[in-house]
This record gives sequence, C-alpha cells and structure tokens, in this order.
Amino acid sequence: MRRKKMDLAEPIPMETGEPMSRNKVASGIAKSMLIRSLAALMFLASIIVLAANLPFRYAFLWVMIGLIASVVIFATMFYLVVRRVREAREQREAILRRQQPGALIVHTEWNAALQEPFIREGAAPRNLDYRGFEVDLTVDEAGIQLWIGAREPYLIGSLVWKQIVLIESTSVHAVIGSHQVSALRLGVKDSDTFLPVIELIYRGNNVDEVCASLTSLWGFPPR
Repeated sequence: MRRKKMDLAEPIPMETGEPMSRNKVASGIAKSMLIRSLAALMFLASIIVLAANLPFRYAFLWVMIGLIASVVIFATMFYLVVRRVREAREQREAILRRQQPGALIVHTEWNAALQEPFIREGAAPRNLDYRGFEVDLTVDEAGIQLWIGAREPYLIGSLVWKQIVLIESTSVHAVIGSHQVSALRLGVKDSDTFLPVIELIYRGNNVDEVCASLTSLWGFPPR
C-alpha cells in the first residue's frame, strides 16, 4: 500500500511568556541538587581553610578526606535523582496501565533546546514548563494519547488514527557533544491541540521497533 504524504504547515512558535507542563518532581530535584551541591562545595572549602593552618601532612590528609566526602555527596545526589525520576515514571506508567489496560506505553520527552514546539498556542496547560518535559504516549487500536505530569499523568490530547499522516524515526543533535539522540516523529492533521509535526526524544533502546509497533496499529507497513 502506498504511503500517505502530508502537507506540513510551518510550526507556530509558542510564546515563552506562556509556559507550556512543569515536571514538579524534576524541578524539585533540580533545586535540591543545587542546594546540596553548594553545601558540598562549602564543606570542601571549609576543610581547605582548616587544613591551611595545619602541618603539611595533616593538611594533606584533611584535604583528601574533604575530596572523598564531596565525591560521596555528589554520587549520592546523582543516585537519588535517578531513583526519584525513575519512581515517578513508574508511578505514571502504573496509573496509565490501570486506566488503559493493554495499551502500548512509550516514554519520550520534549526539549526546547532541540525541538520545535508541538502544542498549539493556547492548548497547553498554563503550568507547562516551556523548556522541556516528559511525554508518555499510550497507543491502542483507537489512536494515540499524549500525557504529561510528574507522578500523576495529565492528558494533553488524543489523536485518532485518521489524524496521523506520518510515523517515522529520526534523530536530533544532543545538547552536549556531537552525538545524535533518537527521536520519534509524527505527522498530524485536523488537530486543535497539536501542530502538524510532533517530534519527541525517545530514551529507549530501539526507536525503529517502536515506530514499527505504531505503524502496525496505524494500518500501514513498517518503513
């Protein structure tokens, strides 16, 4: 069967003064990390000041103790961040599985530094963080639903399959470094909520497999 082509309009930029979902878990974690990082630096600085008034062998010992303690603090903070984000994602997934049993769940994210907005101006929740947020997709025979939120999923909007005109894998440049990041691209028509192109970063192992799964439900052969 021949693939459908779509006539893509130019995406309309969202005003930065109208924030698009703030992930409260991520925001809280970022503030907590900043505070703890400053505390660790102050601790290390105080150790160095204290060591400056000691004989060299004792000073060296105290500086090493300070460095080791700082590394432990930073490693602990990183572990807590990863764990809290994972727990929030697992909680959202559990809720979505209860609400839509049997649906395919795809975890993605949107980053303003890498991608164009995909929600129409005025259709986004007022507390949405225009810098970036996680997006969960639930996919079934009816279509695709897009969810945001920290621990509680919030439905942005739904798309029935006849509104989907393109499903493909792509990649975007990473914020740091020169490597590419896998992404999922959807072409959309006749939507009051979404712009014609939805491009989301995919953090899983194989974005092509996800596209094939979506395409099989869409009714067209995988690319």
